[in-house]
Amino acid sequence: MRTILYYFSGTGNSLAAAREFKKNIINSSLVPIAKIWQDNKITPHAEKVGFIFPLYFWGLPKIIEDFIKRIDLSNINYIFCIATSGGKSSPDCIPEKVKKILKKKNKNLNAYFRIVMPSNYIKEFDINSGELMQKKLENSKSIIFSISKLINSNKNKLKRGRIVFLAKALNGIWQNKVFKSDKKFYADSNCISCGTCQKVCPVNNILLTNNKPKWNHKCQECMACIHFCPEKAIQFGDKTQNKGRYHHPEITVDDIIIKQEKNYK
Repeated sequence: MRTILYYFSGTGNSLAAAREFKKNIINSSLVPIAKIWQDNKITPHAEKVGFIFPLYFWGLPKIIEDFIKRIDLSNINYIFCIATSGGKSSPDCIPEKVKKILKKKNKNLNAYFRIVMPSNYIKEFDINSGELMQKKLENSKSIIFSISKLINSNKNKLKRGRIVFLAKALNGIWQNKVFKSDKKFYADSNCISCGTCQKVCPVNNILLTNNKPKWNHKCQECMACIHFCPEKAIQFGDKTQNKGRYHHPEITVDDIIIKQEKNYK
């Protein structure tokens, strides 16, 4: 059976996880969601489909919810979701939201897993310490290996999310505002007009205007621009000036740039 792994990633956690799953899941291939999510027709030629993405505000990234609503899953026999997150105890409405979407397609969600990876949401929190970061990265690979065995065996593994009602409410509010959440992003005096932020943005939300980045209000809050800036010049209001930057150590700028992903088969 062929498996397609659709992924969305800003700072590389979900891409690194997707690559690791590809190593362990039989006859699987990677497809970047940001490259195809607005295509007129999205039809996977496979029997199994997985969606790999970060947990955003206790639920689905907006781009993921839109993508799952649009994709044609009529010929798919096994569907799973894998969310990367900075911790394992936060509320989570992902299985409930995905099951509701799939029900309208007469499909079921067969499995859902969460994998703890280093934190990157520096709008609210600082990055993890080096020791904690390394521990999370090491643990993630063994967890991915265990999950892959379940997926290869077509195992059903679902459990209810945590504090679902509150998680749904917060995720819905966040999704409704996310496009314009980039209003407070700016480049400070350290900006060298290199254009890295424009290149790594998965939804082409950033353009250089007068040699400075300009955000155009279709943001997904993936944080790629702020974390991959080589000069740490991108800030969010007054919340990020003294905070660290993070991207997965195995993921480079070229890996994130969507046009490069056409080579991942």
